[in-house]
Amino acid sequence: MNNLTQKINLEVARIYAGRRHRAHSLRDQRLADLYGRYPQLEALDRAIQDAGFQRLEAALTGHGEGEAEAALEAIQMQRMDFLRARGLTEGYSQPHYSCRACQDTGRLEGQWCPCRKQIVQTILPDYLPDRMAADASFDRFNLNLFEAGDRDVMADYLQMAQIYSQHFDRVKDRNLFFTGRPGTGKTFLMQCSGQRLMDQGKAVIYVTAPNLFDMIMRYKRQQLSFRPDPA
Repeated sequence: MNNLTQKINLEVARIYAGRRHRAHSLRDQRLADLYGRYPQLEALDRAIQDAGFQRLEAALTGHGEGEAEAALEAIQMQRMDFLRARGLTEGYSQPHYSCRACQDTGRLEGQWCPCRKQIVQTILPDYLPDRMAADASFDRFNLNLFEAGDRDVMADYLQMAQIYSQHFDRVKDRNLFFTGRPGTGKTFLMQCSGQRLMDQGKAVIYVTAPNLFDMIMRYKRQQLSFRPDPA
């Protein structure tokens, strides 16, 4: 389990790094295009940078702070007028991240950003032995495929699963246990429930019972292999 967690964390970090790299590359390309079309804009940006350094120097030395601040504000106003006249926005020089909140770092005010959960949910099936059917949805659950007796049972199960998924946050006991003969749609119904929860932004791990038991046994064997023999 720890190895799986490490692999997932590394993949998430790789995805974030790729998003940041793409955002900065597109920003650089956008700036190059704008500067090619508007050389005066590049000159204004450089002038603002120089004026910013002069203001910092004035603040450190305590001489000419007011003049330096006024000079910087004047150039900034020139750039604002320049942008407005050409229908450009002030954010042209900033990277456009996939997630504006965390800027594609995955961290927000010392906590995981909600976008990380979405990434994990997307890549998690690639690291698990089972994968939900791509077409799993309650709309595709056809009760007419079942014989009369099974149809009544599965109709009750379908209603139960829909209520469970719709009111998941308010359900106290979140365990569902469906029984029945093989081929009566229980697995597909569980996948429909999982897909509905994922559509609501919930994290879902889909593992069939045999594979789950196998994972548990392998984990227990791994734990025992690292346990020293008693003296």
